Amino acid sequence: MEVLTSVATGLVGTLVGAAIAWLAARKSHRLEISFEMHREFHSPEMIDWMERHTETDQREQWRERAERMEDPDEPRSASPDDSEYCPTEPRQDG
Repeated sequence: MEVLTSVATGLVGTLVGAAIAWLAARKSHRLEISFEMHREFHSPEMIDWMERHTETDQREQWRERAERMEDPDEPRSASPDDSEYCPTEPRQDG
């Protein structure tokens, strides 16, 4: 009976230890992946790509907005939430 008890205790201890090790490894792997993605997102190639595409998209949007405007002399809203707001132009209060 003593042998059976010690074998069962050893087996339970092994399974609990394996579960704890698996959980720790899983958490460590997630953290490693997060750091790897962060490193990739802030790499020089990704930053250059984002700058190129962001500038192109913004220029395109501003051109479309300018084409839609009927009267260029009409004052604009100073609110950045306004759909016609363009951050490169000076704000007009009033």
